[in-house]
Amino acid sequence: MPTSEKRQQINRRVRPHDEVWLQILEKANYSCEWEEDGIRCGLEDGQIDPIGGGTVKLTSDHKVPHSMNVETDSGDPNQWRVLCGRHQVMKKNFWDDSTGKINVYAIVQAANEQEKRIVFSFLVDYFGYQINDQKLERVGMTQMTFAELDDVTRNNGNKKSNAVILPPMDIFESIELIKSTGIKPRVTMLDPWYNKGFGEIRPDYNDFVISILEALIGISDHVFLWGFPEIVAQYFNRIPTEYQLVAWLTWYYKNNPSVIRGWRSSQNACLHLSQGDAKLYPEHFLNDAQKEKLEAGKLRYMPGPTSVIEAALLVGFVGKDEQTGHPSQKPLKVYEPLLFMTTKENDLIYDPMCGSGTTGVFALKHNRASILSDINEEYISIVESRLLEERIHPNKTLPSTFSAMLQA
Repeated sequence: MPTSEKRQQINRRVRPHDEVWLQILEKANYSCEWEEDGIRCGLEDGQIDPIGGGTVKLTSDHKVPHSMNVETDSGDPNQWRVLCGRHQVMKKNFWDDSTGKINVYAIVQAANEQEKRIVFSFLVDYFGYQINDQKLERVGMTQMTFAELDDVTRNNGNKKSNAVILPPMDIFESIELIKSTGIKPRVTMLDPWYNKGFGEIRPDYNDFVISILEALIGISDHVFLWGFPEIVAQYFNRIPTEYQLVAWLTWYYKNNPSVIRGWRSSQNACLHLSQGDAKLYPEHFLNDAQKEKLEAGKLRYMPGPTSVIEAALLVGFVGKDEQTGHPSQKPLKVYEPLLFMTTKENDLIYDPMCGSGTTGVFALKHNRASILSDINEEYISIVESRLLEERIHPNKTLPSTFSAMLQA
């Protein structure tokens, strides 16, 4: 457990005998053996250190510190390695042998007071806190002010950024933030973890999901609620009366690798809910011939897509280019029909449990806008990498690109 106490100094220092040191050097090919992320330092005695500067002097390092095991044999060359001066300092002061990673706590401990204050200020700002009367308080997301940000030109040409990625936050905090801005998304995509497999297990899971639906009342015209069929079925008699059930949708996949005995799951369920005078756009699914008839006033009826969406799971080599490492990522092909049915170009989509950010990918690809949030820091990082967009910092604001949506 990290503490503010200074690190204990080791009194006894052990060195190898001269003949052993020669064996250690020969075994190390007369170069520094430090490895980090599989890359070997390799600096030799007398060279100039390209990072730390100065002339390299190789010295011995006990693989198992003597402070951890006083019985270690200083005469065994296999218990030693060769390090340059810079990596001796790293190993001694700032390296955690138990994790194989830099010991950040030790680095901060070794810093002077001014450097510690800089680190403290950075962390206060990063996590959205403020100091009032020498007390550290969390800044409520609904109280945040947002400085206007210019559109970001993406690496794939002149396409402009149309996504806002919020810092990690609880879903109810995210919803309150949206309400406080007056922004009106056209659609909310709600895809919580399913209370089995990945994610936490909550005994009050059904109550939790219904409370999210209640919090979302008035936020958007459409809400898509995902889950396993046996879970979603339990919501039917509990859906708030402000919503109308538009459709029960099914995502069907054949390639579930499950090895359980009995029925092998091959579907997810999605409830399409709407509020008020929500509009649908089945014309987005017309082929060219049907579009011509529609324009000529000769289309007798408006055909729509089926309520069953067939798309393979992103597992193994299937959809490898789309996979992000998220444990339950949905393919873009699953989201496309839902969002084509309920949005037109320049509409705003809100996803408060965005996972890997598939909603944002749809918005970017099809000229929509999106606001994405998730409580999980790892998932927010995935979304940043996937959309080539950085999260909004707590002391910054929703971009000016959404000002037009406030007028909609």
